[in-house]
Amino acid sequence: VPLMFAGIAVWAPCSQCWNSTAQVVVGDSAPPSSRTKVLSNMTSLRLVGSAVGPLLQIVMLLAMNQNHWGSSVLRAVISAGSVLWPGVLIWTLKLQDLPPLEKTPAGTGRGAAQPTFLPSDLARPVCGIPVRWWLAGTLELVSFVTCIGAGMTVKFFPLFFRVDYGFTPLEVCALSLVYPLSIASMVQVCRKVSKHLGKLNAVVLFHVL
Repeated sequence: VPLMFAGIAVWAPCSQCWNSTAQVVVGDSAPPSSRTKVLSNMTSLRLVGSAVGPLLQIVMLLAMNQNHWGSSVLRAVISAGSVLWPGVLIWTLKLQDLPPLEKTPAGTGRGAAQPTFLPSDLARPVCGIPVRWWLAGTLELVSFVTCIGAGMTVKFFPLFFRVDYGFTPLEVCALSLVYPLSIASMVQVCRKVSKHLGKLNAVVLFHVL
């Protein structure tokens, strides 16, 4: 148990650094006109990737013909994930940096897509603070509150369904498989709805839902 806690403590900051940095890198490497679509697809693919873990766990449990709770089952499932993780690090290190499209010759041509906001719009002060920092601060505050709520609910889903509803290991893995796939599909739905309602209205609507 102490090793598991130590692993989670190390994994948490690494995961957050990766998530935030990856979105910035992909955003800089995508044309402004298709940036929303690219980031939406990236989020959906990341969620689909997270669903592969529970799927592999289901396959492992079926292959081992075990569907009851025990330390041996948990140990095998956790070890499988730890073995696969180094491959992700090696693959990531093989990626090459790309300059932002706005700073490349292709991004400054006559037919290049223009950004939604002008630098002067984002630099306009409101109560002495530039608009860009109002946007960044608001999004960060919303994300912070959402993460607190998610950390108090989603993380306890397996334990809740295990204790209160008597879910078996296969059923808990199935829940963990369907959950990210549902979010991935709704990301694409939100993107399509944003074309009619606007990005901000769509984000607020789906956030409330």
